[in-house]
Amino acid sequence: MSAMPANIRMRLNNIIKYSLLFLSLFVLSCTSRYQVPDDIIQQQKMADIMWDVVTAQTLATELNKKDSSVSVAATAVRLTSEVYRIHGINKAEYDKSYAWYLNRPDLFRVVFDSLYTQQQRDNVPTLQKRYDRMKQDSLRSKFLKNAKGLQ
Repeated sequence: MSAMPANIRMRLNNIIKYSLLFLSLFVLSCTSRYQVPDDIIQQQKMADIMWDVVTAQTLATELNKKDSSVSVAATAVRLTSEVYRIHGINKAEYDKSYAWYLNRPDLFRVVFDSLYTQQQRDNVPTLQKRYDRMKQDSLRSKFLKNAKGLQ
């Protein structure tokens, strides 16, 4: 048997190298596409935190309606900080995760779908009913105890 010419062997080696490179890139891109990195808040927890942040901001507005001397901005910052504390995170972690999800709309849509589902499940005509329901939840009741101190 005769040996393969050098130029054909070189082309074959290049084809094999590039094929392996593209295969490796394909496998890496597929495996990490829908995974949230460890340093980013996972989707369900992010949805829970966002729900509590929205509730805190709504509560701050409602407290201001009851007592105009209560600053909406200051109360919202305080209540939001309390949400972070309850969930065991800080503002920087939340902001980093929020920014990451903004760059991944496919995964952020899952978070928003979860928020929408939560809103539909909790479809309450008044904030007072939501407030009463929150008092029953032990995690949220800690949050509300601190909010009462603002009134």
